[in-house]
Amino acid sequence: MKDLSIIENLMKKLRTNPIQELDGQAVVFTDYLNGWGNLPGTDAIQLDLADGRRVIVRPSGTEPKLKCYLLAVADESNRSQSMLASLKAAMQKVLD
Repeated sequence: MKDLSIIENLMKKLRTNPIQELDGQAVVFTDYLNGWGNLPGTDAIQLDLADGRRVIVRPSGTEPKLKCYLLAVADESNRSQSMLASLKAAMQKVLD
């Protein structure tokens, strides 16, 4: 993304309308902008899905990018890869 305002607008959109459901799962939304506990604030949000998957979204500090970190844990590698692929597709829809 060459226009940094796109990244700012996406983060604002995520904060203004927190995701309550993603990929068919209820979501717990955490915004770290104002800090957490004794930690200082950072421009990041976390989405914890009911099935244990997690997404962390933040702007890159060095490049004009919005970074999404996806996490899925399963007993089998194929299952976790499938869970990640589904989560990636769901996040792409949210960010489009």
